[in-house]
Amino acid sequence: MLGKQPIFTIFAELEGITGLGRTPYGERRVIGILGGSVRGPKLNGRILPGGADWQIIRSDGAVDRTGGKTGIDIG
Repeated sequence: MLGKQPIFTIFAELEGITGLGRTPYGERRVIGILGGSVRGPKLNGRILPGGADWQIIRSDGAVDRTGGKTGIDIG
């Protein structure tokens, strides 16, 4: 059962937004992930650098996330 309290909080260090141009679906952009941490009563770890958040900004302003792969070291 889900509770009302979060089980962890993500603190991410991000690169600036890089616009990659328009597509038939909207504007493609990417935000690099530099690192960070995950902290909470149920999960603690380190966000590894090298991932990215790939997005498409639709004409209605909604964001479709098409990626966001990065590693989390929970050791």
